[in-house]
Amino acid sequence: MKNLLKIIILTVTVTSNIVFADIYSKTIQSFIEQSMNGLELQTQIHINTWNLGQADNWNVDQETGKISWTFLDDSYVESDVQIIGTYSKKSGTFLWAWAHPSILKQLAKSSELVKAYGEKHKIKKFTTRKVSCTEAEAWEFTALANQLAGSNEAYRGNGYPKVFMTFGKVTMKKAKP
Repeated sequence: MKNLLKIIILTVTVTSNIVFADIYSKTIQSFIEQSMNGLELQTQIHINTWNLGQADNWNVDQETGKISWTFLDDSYVESDVQIIGTYSKKSGTFLWAWAHPSILKQLAKSSELVKAYGEKHKIKKFTTRKVSCTEAEAWEFTALANQLAGSNEAYRGNGYPKVFMTFGKVTMKKAKP
């Protein structure tokens, strides 16, 4: 009986790994890694150029489709924005923007690209409106959207839930308008 239990546990473990491999083939794993590496490079450029991550405040205006960051010296940075989804650390879930009732459709286009990619490659995590995941996976989803849409960078807004976004070319101004 003890050996049978070991075989059952081993079978479950192997089956889980095979399912994971089916979800993310080596080609898709490689694409996600490339997307994450590209995002890391973009992030460093924005940190060096305009201090991404050091803003005093950030805001998304869904009506205008803009994200802005303000700094203590009254300078600000603004860009077009796309919302990829929201992550709840409490429940360990990610809700895609394309299915989010609070996100305007025009701001969910990049998340729809990931959904289409998921449909093409039969990846349920990309096509299911709300998925269990880690925050690291939420970053992977966002990096993938960034890559597919040809965006300029990604950003995770602080707060609850955490909002994952991508943005385009930035405009920097010394003083607020």
